[in-house]
Amino acid sequence: MAFSGAISIGVAIQHPLSTGRLFINSSSAFDPPVIDPNYFSHPLDIVVFRQGIKLARQIGATAPLSTSLGAETSPGPSVVTDEDIENWLLDQVGTEYHPGSTCAMLPKSQGGVVNANLQVYGLANVRVVDASVYPFSFSCHLGAPTYGLAEQAANIIRAHYNGLGTLTSTSSSGSSIPTITRLSILITLPLE
Repeated sequence: MAFSGAISIGVAIQHPLSTGRLFINSSSAFDPPVIDPNYFSHPLDIVVFRQGIKLARQIGATAPLSTSLGAETSPGPSVVTDEDIENWLLDQVGTEYHPGSTCAMLPKSQGGVVNANLQVYGLANVRVVDASVYPFSFSCHLGAPTYGLAEQAANIIRAHYNGLGTLTSTSSSGSSIPTITRLSILITLPLE
């Protein structure tokens, strides 16, 4: 949302309990997958968001910020009760576009898709090297952890093709910090 002359206070859940689904809908690699983010499938997520909206409003109503702001425009003064806020959230919530954790690196018995060498269980010569292998969400941008993962993957793949077998430990110049799955919303207050 772009509003000229406005301040937005963002509310985001860094660790939602809701989980989405990703389906392959075609045998063609050129057809897009079906993505169901399944927002608010866990009831606690909407409660956390609702409380975040209330906190953002408190921040906007507190001096010295309140002295510089006009009336709230989004969600707006008519959205008052918990039910109003939740209905507004159901209509407005979106993503910060940091998807991950769809091919978790975990033991197969725990729902994992890839092993510690990034190999897909049950397939020969197929590895996954992207943010989807992180087994859970972290509060950071995907760029840095994925660079670290890619560097580690290069070491693993190089060792495999140089006949060194499975790497159990490697050294790296970077660090690997896992990924994010977030939901976010903005409350917009115009400047006076």
